[in-house]
Amino acid sequence: MATVSKVAEFLGVDRDKVKQWSKEFAEYLSLTAQPAKGKERQFSEADLRVLAVVANHLELGNDSDDVHFALNSGEQYTERLLEMAELHSPLFQVVTPPRAILRCTKAFQKAGEL
Repeated sequence: MATVSKVAEFLGVDRDKVKQWSKEFAEYLSLTAQPAKGKERQFSEADLRVLAVVANHLELGNDSDDVHFALNSGEQYTERLLEMAELHSPLFQVVTPPRAILRCTKAFQKAGEL
C-alpha cells in the first residue's frame, strides 16, 4: 500500500492532484483510496495502475471522458503499463519482481544452476 505522498512522487504530481483524481475517478479505485473522514488514504497496486493511466492521459492533453474510456477499456491492465511501472517504480518492484529477473531465475532453475 502506498500513501498519497508516495503516489504523488511516483506520478510526478503534487499531493492535491492525487486527491483530486481519487475523487474524480473513485469508481475505479479501492475503498482504501476513499477512506472515511479522518483516515489516511492508502493506494493498492491496482489503484496505482489506475492513477498512472489517469496521469498519462491527462499529460497527453486528453480530457476526463478519454480517461474514463481508457479505464473502462482496461488500459490499466496492459503489459506496457505494467512493464513501465516495474522499471520505474520501487512501489511496483516490491509487489511484483521485474519479469526479467523471473525469467533469469527460471532459466537457471531449468539448467540446474540454482
